[in-house]
Amino acid sequence: MAKALSVELIALRGDYTDDPANALIQIRFLDHFAKELGAHLRYIDGAKTTSLPWSITKPLESLLARFVAQRTVMLRPQWKYNYTISTGDLGEYYREHLVPILSATALDQLFTGFPRGFHIVSFPSIERKSALLHCDLAHELGHLIAEDYIRQESTEFVGLLSERVREHLTRLNESRTPKLEPLFLQVEVSEHIDRALQVRRRALEELVSDMFACKLLGPAALFALHAVAMSFPLDLLPVSRSAYYPPWRMRLRLAIRVIAKAGLLPSQNSTGHTFSSMDQLQDRTAAVLDELNTAVAATSDVAKISSDWLVSLAYESVERALPMAEAFVDGEHGAKFMFAERLYAESYGLVDRLIEQIPPNETGSGEETQPASLEAILNAAWFYRIAFMPAPFEAGEIAEEFLEELETLNRLTLKAAEFAHLRTEYEAWTERNAGLE
Repeated sequence: MAKALSVELIALRGDYTDDPANALIQIRFLDHFAKELGAHLRYIDGAKTTSLPWSITKPLESLLARFVAQRTVMLRPQWKYNYTISTGDLGEYYREHLVPILSATALDQLFTGFPRGFHIVSFPSIERKSALLHCDLAHELGHLIAEDYIRQESTEFVGLLSERVREHLTRLNESRTPKLEPLFLQVEVSEHIDRALQVRRRALEELVSDMFACKLLGPAALFALHAVAMSFPLDLLPVSRSAYYPPWRMRLRLAIRVIAKAGLLPSQNSTGHTFSSMDQLQDRTAAVLDELNTAVAATSDVAKISSDWLVSLAYESVERALPMAEAFVDGEHGAKFMFAERLYAESYGLVDRLIEQIPPNETGSGEETQPASLEAILNAAWFYRIAFMPAPFEAGEIAEEFLEELETLNRLTLKAAEFAHLRTEYEAWTERNAGLE
């Protein structure tokens, strides 16, 4: 792209004398785009193997392929403490900006081989080795599912929400002295409708992504979501300065409901297993879930939303949409999620391996082993973290023993994801090539 821009820039030098105004506009456009390309190079620079949790990169790509075909993700670290994804297709973004500059033929040649559906997934650089927190990557992939839902959603909600906003502002205007003139009132109404729709969209983007992650990873998604939520106030109002994020308490409440409805809670999967330390695992995970249930039983997030009439109207629309969003996720992807029976049959056996400090990469024993699923590996890691690791704090300070064991757990989990993926890929390769000799 930079080489193509340089050719155009040289051509503009010759046009400057005859048409300086237009040439200058084009030069400024090229300059702006070149600077943007330069800024985007940091994505590539950061995506080097040494900067990534590389053991999980290929499993993540395979996970995406299972749910969303013909998409490419590039994992890269960022200094901001957040997990994010660019939901727009970066290739299409570049192509659209180059349409006024390059011919269709030149564009086709330039983008030959460029991946379609190209998305950048970012994670906090400081958490590169934190395998347990990387469960939040499932939420980021869920944004692509949320976009699919929003794209096909009926637009009926727009008229309903717009009318509610118009009615409120009209009533408010009646009590003003002096009243706004009709033209200025209409401008105010239009601006507030846009904000209400933005609040609603951002809520659905996050909540549907959480819904997908919880159906995919079960308790591991909930525990990772809670780990990130602890860094923020639970009841922030969804406003522009917080990127319209829904309150964390609301997100945790939805996550627990989705997991319980799917039968994915540990307490719902305690019988029929020979896991050696079942009682300890059940007791300690139950204690954590009790704390979470107590936290989400509070309605301070609802009160915070109700304190702003516009946000309140937007979230009423969100509440009406969530059942339809869940039906969409189940209808499109329900058969691709692991059933609770299989998830726990694998996870409990993998916890036994972690207790012995063995990577939890396969299930079964002897010659009857199978590569473990990524879902089971991540859940086993979280179960071990909660049930069998020492308390993180001791006498008001972080415990060194906890930090050492957490580092070991993260290494074992990342290694297991790599081993299991390699074996799965190898077995698929041998099956495809059977009999070719």
